[in-house]
This record gives sequence, C-alpha cells and structure tokens, in this order.
Amino acid sequence: MVVFKRHPDNSLTEIKRVDLHMPRPDNIEVDFDGNLWIAGGYKLLADANSKAPSSMVIRGKPENDDFTFREVFVDDGQILDSACVVSFFQNQMLVGTPYQRLLYCDDVNVN
Repeated sequence: MVVFKRHPDNSLTEIKRVDLHMPRPDNIEVDFDGNLWIAGGYKLLADANSKAPSSMVIRGKPENDDFTFREVFVDDGQILDSACVVSFFQNQMLVGTPYQRLLYCDDVNVN
C-alpha cells in the first residue's frame, strides 16, 4: 500500500510504502473509527467454479504515521473464494467475492 500526502493544490507526495503481508489486496474500506479494512484473495482472473487457495481480511489503523494490521478473517477457500471487498459496521462484517458469495459475520470482536 502506498501512502500519500495530499496538498491544497491536489498534488500528491509519496510518504511511505506499507507491506500488507496479504495476497492481492483489493478494495480498501474506511470505517467510522478510521480503521482500514482490506480484503484479498489469491485468485485474480480464474475459473469462477474453482476454489481459491484462501481469502483474507485485515484491519489496520494509522497511528502516528505508522500502520499495524491484524488478520480478522482467513479461509482456505472452503467458506469463501477470493475475497475482494469488506465492510464493517457496529460489530458486523460483510465480505464479498467477485464470483458468487457474500459472507456475513455477526458480533465480530476486533479489539
């Protein structure tokens, strides 16, 4: 992930690069508390009928220009193939794929 500073004239300056330690990060969601939620999976443009090796969701919050990420969901492809988007609200999490499934998790403890 590349972090930029946005200037008043809308130009950007690269601040840092952050290794997410995850396969193919996709969409980044920002929750009301400023946490970044990122979903990723190993399969990019593969057959929609085959199982992906795994899916992963991580959560991180920028603190003092540093990022610490934690795994929130990891799967070997049995529950969810190729996670590509995640949304979190009031201890509920939705994880989507580009193919066929949506995973709903209730009462998610992220502390």
